[in-house]
Amino acid sequence: MKRNVYLKKKSLDEARAIALELGQLIHLETETVPVSQALGRVLAEPLFAKLSSPPFHCAAMDGIAVKAEITYGTTDESPKALRLGEEAFYVNTGNPLPEGTDA
Repeated sequence: MKRNVYLKKKSLDEARAIALELGQLIHLETETVPVSQALGRVLAEPLFAKLSSPPFHCAAMDGIAVKAEITYGTTDESPKALRLGEEAFYVNTGNPLPEGTDA
């Protein structure tokens, strides 16, 4: 079966006009609800935590932590060897990043 999904494309100007027109039909209001009733809802603006948890920079996954700056300029054709325990450190998910590392 032949698909014809893109045979009736709109120009950018036409698409903008349609989006603006539809946007005027939707009157979105905001409301404050308890967290227990917030499931399935979308925030109207960014929300920032007052405290970080955990309160330290930690590894997002198992791997090797390094200081990003020492890797600048490296490529597949021009790799850089790092000294394990001095410039590169094994980390497990959730471990604090070793001092001096940021990647």
